[in-house]
Parts: sequence; structure tokens; C-alpha cells
Amino acid sequence: MSFILITLKIKNMKHLFQNLNIKRFTSEDIKNIFEEDINKSDVNLTFKWTPSRQIIFYKLHLNVSGQTIDLLNGSSVNTEIGTNTFNIGTYDDSVDLEINYGILALVAVPRIISLLSQTNPTAAYQVSPKDPGKTNKIESGDKFEESIKYKVQ
Repeated sequence: MSFILITLKIKNMKHLFQNLNIKRFTSEDIKNIFEEDINKSDVNLTFKWTPSRQIIFYKLHLNVSGQTIDLLNGSSVNTEIGTNTFNIGTYDDSVDLEINYGILALVAVPRIISLLSQTNPTAAYQVSPKDPGKTNKIESGDKFEESIKYKVQ
């Protein structure tokens, strides 16, 4: 059973062996870098809202180590499917993240929540609103902006 879980986790790792020096390495380097890579956490931000309600994600910025990264690369995401997940990145433990996002509701959205998840250890939290089971509401044409602070575990 644990073999299957490890295989699934490795399959989703986009950064595996990223720090391996291809010009000069040993089998010990391969082992060490692999162990280092599997100890990192993938962080994702998921939005869940009333289906068939069109929204636009117009801002998604990440502040990490004093640097701001535009995760939408200057564009926007227009969707009405009811769920959208953004990969925030892969980080070591104890890294402080600040995520700023903005949503425009093209029609009224009676229920919307934000969930933050990470791998290694596996954890997931409702981050907006902070009380599990509660939801936010966005009126037609309104913008909803929020900032989330999170420390990778």
C-alpha cells in the first residue's frame, strides 16, 4: 500500500532531479537529491463555487522570500465549471508564503470557498472563509480580493 502512495506522489513531482548536476554526478548524488526532492511539499490553491457561475481570476500573486511572482503571467482565467486549482509551487518546510488573489464575478456567485493543500505531509485547509463549512458570496459585477498567509509544514 505505501508503495502505491509513494508512486502517486512521485508521479506528480515536477521538480524531481531538478538540482542534479548533469555534468558531474555519482550514484550518491542521485540518492541524496532524490531524498531531498521527495521531502519538499507541493502547494495548491483550489477554489470551489456554485457551478455554472462565470468568474474571472484576474490576479494571483505569490510573495515568497521577498520576491513577488505573478502566477497568471499577466493573463486571466475565465471559467464557470465550479472548481479551479492553481499550483502555487514546491517548497521546503517552514517557508512563508503570501498569496494574493482577485476574482471578478460576471454573475452572482452565492457560494465560494478557497482551499489550500500541500503534500508531504498531506494537509488541506479551508482558508476563505476561515470557518469550515461557511461560504463567501460575490454579487454580480463585484470584485473579491483576498490575501492568504501560509507557512509550509
